[in-house]
Amino acid sequence: QQFNISFYLKDERIIIPHYDLNSRLVGIRGRAMRDEDIEAGKKYMPVVVENQLYNHPTMYNLYGLHKTKEAIKRLKKVAIFEGEKSIYKCEDYYGDNNFSCATCSSTITNFHRDILLSLGIEEVIICYDTLKQEATEKEIEDYQKKLLKLANKFTPYVRTYIVYDDFGLLPEKSSPVDKGKEVLEELMKSKYEINTMNEVEE
Repeated sequence: QQFNISFYLKDERIIIPHYDLNSRLVGIRGRAMRDEDIEAGKKYMPVVVENQLYNHPTMYNLYGLHKTKEAIKRLKKVAIFEGEKSIYKCEDYYGDNNFSCATCSSTITNFHRDILLSLGIEEVIICYDTLKQEATEKEIEDYQKKLLKLANKFTPYVRTYIVYDDFGLLPEKSSPVDKGKEVLEELMKSKYEINTMNEVEE
């Protein structure tokens, strides 16, 4: 109810409204429940109602900020996740101290960065999903380089960290929030600090 999640019976999709920083509706995503839609690569799609497509460019918006911006301003830090579900879990775990948001994609754009910097943050924590279990050494290396590249968008401005599961606490393709508050906080304790020289410090 807090995020106005509903269900569209006609298409059997969970309805996820997306709002901008000022609580204006900018788009609606649907999470498929039918196996055939998921198998066809349509797990998350913009919703169509009476021939109206309710899509929006995710590169210009961060999910959940309309709810969490006051905590982000107060705590001067933000945790960036990939998907909407992570924001709901953080809301359950931390309530009014939920300082998370989601890109709803596998990247962080300069627009995302600038929105967050405008809130006066001093710290950013990148909390992206884990890789598939059978990831090759090359895929792992490429993924780590990608995380560093995303982190380097922030390093000139604020303290920047990456949450990375070195301990096998998470299943494959999981968010750091998926195994509960205790696991999330354990991962947070062991997060890596990134500086502008692309070095990783514990």
